[in-house]
Amino acid sequence: MASPNHHTLTQIYNMSLVPTVLWAQRADIVYLTVDIADATPKADFTEEKIDFSATGKDGKVYAFTLEFNKAIDTTGTIIHATPRNIRYTLKKKQGDDWWGRLTKGSKPRFVSTDFALWKDEDDEDDEPEVSPEMGDMGGMGGMGGMPGMGGMGGMPGMGGMGGMGGMGGMDLQALMAQMGQGGGAPGMDFGGADSDEELEDVEDDDVPALETTEEAK
Repeated sequence: MASPNHHTLTQIYNMSLVPTVLWAQRADIVYLTVDIADATPKADFTEEKIDFSATGKDGKVYAFTLEFNKAIDTTGTIIHATPRNIRYTLKKKQGDDWWGRLTKGSKPRFVSTDFALWKDEDDEDDEPEVSPEMGDMGGMGGMGGMPGMGGMGGMPGMGGMGGMGGMGGMDLQALMAQMGQGGGAPGMDFGGADSDEELEDVEDDDVPALETTEEAK
């Protein structure tokens, strides 16, 4: 299919709407974003300009022409169309060249700076490229769950307390039953008598009997 001639393009432009075009750059590329949703685009590139036309989902026709400030390499053009817009990534013919403006002459009214993608020359040197679609912060490992706390060494006469591993391995019913019987918590030894009977035995065995003699009278 032959490319439209100048007369045909003029008719298209006279009958069409002009979309908003956003631009940004890096040292070797230029970003052009055409703000049309759900459109079928057509773009003819030369080293000096772009002739763009598109039909939106609503049937409206959009068109514009831009003459670039400097030459581009047409073989390196990348097109990325989404339901929201159309983005062109254009390769500069002369790399490592920061343009002072997108177009020759005065800036068209429909062209604006794309602040979401914009970087100055100094910014590109100092800051790494970050994808705007990055939802998670890299490099920060998630905090793992707290493992069981190490067992506390027992005090003299007291058995050590086991580590708290989510209360695992602890039979509360058996513990309460044993404590209710007067046996105390397992592993706890206060060095005293274990029962009243043992206490009585200690009193009977260890306390010496008083000796009464007639001399004491």
